[in-house]
Amino acid sequence: MKGEDSLLVSAVARFFALGGAVGRLASALVFQQVLSPARSAETRQEKLLATLVRHTGEITGLLGRLKGGAMKIGQMLSLQEGL
Repeated sequence: MKGEDSLLVSAVARFFALGGAVGRLASALVFQQVLSPARSAETRQEKLLATLVRHTGEITGLLGRLKGGAMKIGQMLSLQEGL
């Protein structure tokens, strides 16, 4: 039973780690939208790009450390050009 418990805990931990990273990306994008009326178009684009690069790097690094289904999804996405 102990092995099954550790698998469940690690699966749940992986789920929450990935969910947290995606949640941080979503909240950062909402924050960018809230601030967008106060910024010039050029600044908006720069800030949006910086936010996307930072958070996609975090998610990519996390997917590289995961196992199971999330790892397979990350591998499939990494093969797609332009994503």
